[in-house]
Amino acid sequence: MRDAARFRRSGSYPRAARCWDKTWLVWETRVRYVVPPYFWFAIWTAGNKWNHGAEMDLIENFGYDNGKDDKGVPITNYKGDYWHSGCVGGSDKSDYKDWQQTMESYGVKSFDASQYHVWTWVYKKDDTYEAYVDGILVQSGTLIWTLGGKKDGEPIDMDFLFDASWGHTGVKSVSHSLPASAFEGKYYEWDYSRIYLR
Repeated sequence: MRDAARFRRSGSYPRAARCWDKTWLVWETRVRYVVPPYFWFAIWTAGNKWNHGAEMDLIENFGYDNGKDDKGVPITNYKGDYWHSGCVGGSDKSDYKDWQQTMESYGVKSFDASQYHVWTWVYKKDDTYEAYVDGILVQSGTLIWTLGGKKDGEPIDMDFLFDASWGHTGVKSVSHSLPASAFEGKYYEWDYSRIYLR
């Protein structure tokens, strides 16, 4: 499941939020994926220490099964059509309680994970941030990059992380075994990931 099938790559800036003399940090990643029903995908940041933040989930996406709606239509995310974006330890403009509805409120009416998409996180020296997919703003807020996201908190580094996995033991609807045949034609594919200080 997630721990056994995780690809993680990271780079870091020590004491990130206070180390640069530029105004913005921009992290941009172009990726696509075709997944079996039980998957977990995330592009995110965290520090060398964590206590409910600081963390930014530029995208987090997993294959859920939320039963059926009032018309009997299954509510699933087995192809990765829906996702959310937000921080831990700070404040977000949108809570993404309903992933599809919140995506649509930002103008993302449909999402095909098998096509390349560019995910961009802009973190500013004043502790505000913006998250984009294909140039469309999908989240914004405030996040102090310290342990727990607290003002005058302990400085932490900033790791840039990728999770590309099959299932998750902590989410019941995707904690299932899969036969090897379920992975035929399935993949996560990164085109690039870049970090800029501006």
